[in-house]
Amino acid sequence: GIRDIQRIGQDIRDYRGTNLKIVSMPSIANTILPRVMKQFMQGYPEVMVTIEIRAYSDVEYWIASNQYDVGITALPIDNPSVSTEEFIDMNLIAAVPSKNKLVDHDEITFSDLAKETFIFLPDHLMLGHLTRIAFEKAGIEPKRSIIASSLSLACHMVAEGIGVTVTDPFTAQEVSGGRMVV
Repeated sequence: GIRDIQRIGQDIRDYRGTNLKIVSMPSIANTILPRVMKQFMQGYPEVMVTIEIRAYSDVEYWIASNQYDVGITALPIDNPSVSTEEFIDMNLIAAVPSKNKLVDHDEITFSDLAKETFIFLPDHLMLGHLTRIAFEKAGIEPKRSIIASSLSLACHMVAEGIGVTVTDPFTAQEVSGGRMVV
């Protein structure tokens, strides 16, 4: 029994048997999280990590219900049982095909984007909801729109010249390949 206690104590010190459960919204899980996890795993090689990708609207619920240790999502979170810490502040950017006339603009407005085929995200995704609200507040309706199920898909569609979208810089960097300009 004494050897077991010593072994268990050493396992705790070495993080062996520890399972870190992370839930993240897709745009972060597919761009930032792999780089962060590489660094984490080098520092804590004995920790088992489980990563789940959930929609922005679901991450708060899963963290509040103690199903996961860490949630990575956009703020704000209005649940008093969830403590938050901001780790990155980023601006959203317009993404247009590299051969689109908007590439020459110094600034792109929602009016400019509305003249193109606009690639939305579904309303249950934070960026989809925010983008739709921005168009509504501006009183603008895109001439034609497509709804893509993920930001990565929307950016790949922009790179193919299908339309324009609003994205985060990380997804844009992942997809660009010179066929899309932000």
